[in-house]
Amino acid sequence: MAATTLDAANDSPAYQRHGFVLARGLIASAAVEQARGELLRAASIIDPEIARESILDIDAAWQFLVKKDRSLGGLLYNAAKLLPAVQALASSQALIEGVRSIAGFRSPAIVDVNMRIDAPNEGKYLFSWHQDYWFSICSPRSLVAWIPLTDLDDETGGVEVLSLEQSQGRIYRVRAAENYHSYSDSIVLDEPLNASEAVRPVLSAGDVLFFRFDVLHRSRANLSQDRNRWTVQVRFADLEDPEFRRESFRPGVVTKDKITYLERLEREATHAV
Repeated sequence: MAATTLDAANDSPAYQRHGFVLARGLIASAAVEQARGELLRAASIIDPEIARESILDIDAAWQFLVKKDRSLGGLLYNAAKLLPAVQALASSQALIEGVRSIAGFRSPAIVDVNMRIDAPNEGKYLFSWHQDYWFSICSPRSLVAWIPLTDLDDETGGVEVLSLEQSQGRIYRVRAAENYHSYSDSIVLDEPLNASEAVRPVLSAGDVLFFRFDVLHRSRANLSQDRNRWTVQVRFADLEDPEFRRESFRPGVVTKDKITYLERLEREATHAV
């Protein structure tokens, strides 16, 4: 199955069928460049030598930081999602209109803005097969807008997704990970999965991959030597979705000490006995 691509203003039928759609060039290049510029500025605040060395590439800035101390990369990760240009991407008119036209949201609400910096040889931070519903709940109809800030290829990778035609929109069985290392591995799939029909969209900077919370997907490894995968993830729910209202318009929580979805499953199992 080829990656579904948005043409013109509306590809809602493909989205409803597969649960995902790829919108090419939805985010203006100037907005993407602004985000990269603010990331570079943040890196130079963490280590002023980046500016003195005239490093103008965010991958080079990352390498400069982590060669000194990996924790400096963690600082940049913490700063990244707070940057105004990243937040502006999340609320851009083009993105909101894409959510409206593709997913049919009448009253889109932003429930989370996040950013990932997937570096080479850091597979421990990758997500295995999962559905975002396990982490954020809200509603199976809620969606993720997955936006790269640099061009991706088979080396830098991306995500793999499975069509709703295969999963039939079912919420899969899960369990808690044996050990909590990070948010990404806190909840794991607890049943067999045939992923032979998985789709691997290849995105360029400013493209947007929309996928529903009930779509199974996973992170691909970054196999490059010196390039990161810089991506913004914006999660949307619809205020007019009855299931989101039943959640009191609040997303789930995932921390080392509390995972809303697993607590709910435990309560339901206890009441069923």
